[in-house]
Amino acid sequence: MSEKHVKINLWVGIYSFVILVLSALFIIFFLGKMNPFTSSITVVVLFDNVEGLKIGSNVNLEGLTIGRVVSMRLAKDTKSGRPRHEVYIKIANRPEYLQWITRESKFQIVNDNFFGDKHVEVGFSTVGKPIAHMDRLEGTQTASINEILRNLQRITNSTEELIHKASALTTSFQSGHGSVLDNLEQTISNLTFLSNKIKSLFGPKEEKSWKDILSDLQVTIQNTKGITQKID
Repeated sequence: MSEKHVKINLWVGIYSFVILVLSALFIIFFLGKMNPFTSSITVVVLFDNVEGLKIGSNVNLEGLTIGRVVSMRLAKDTKSGRPRHEVYIKIANRPEYLQWITRESKFQIVNDNFFGDKHVEVGFSTVGKPIAHMDRLEGTQTASINEILRNLQRITNSTEELIHKASALTTSFQSGHGSVLDNLEQTISNLTFLSNKIKSLFGPKEEKSWKDILSDLQVTIQNTKGITQKID
């Protein structure tokens, strides 16, 4: 065999060895990422709106990634007769995870960021029957960013309207038009209007604060009535 052929065979051998090593590293890396031999269970979560969720999205247990979304399909609900989204999620079959997930756990689609990425968030629960393979669970809808922004816009518009009315009331006070009682009653009406708008966005705690304010103002009106009657 000539020296030229020996060099060619040597380089072919080196290239073949390098390709073999890279292929082995590639396989080891991706097998490690996918964990194909790790035991898992699959559950089906029903949602009215998947809100941009994608196959491959994370499934988190109070922030800890425990699984992935593996499939989604639109199917007719047997109870309501309307279409619903069936989201198939695969969860690692590990006791330290599953002991905190029951059929009463809350499954929600939440935002990862403002770019529209989503994941399924699972809440801790020790109440109810533990989940099992191919259980069908009810998902909980959460307000999307667009819906929150729309609510904030409505609140802003309502606040601007209240400020406008308050300005008009101040003008009435200064000009002497209308009684104190009439002006206070109009203020109560305006605050009630704004409170109803705020209730659509905030929770019970904030709602209670507004009710307390309205209650105090109503007491003020009653006191003002008494003063007005005495003056008359």
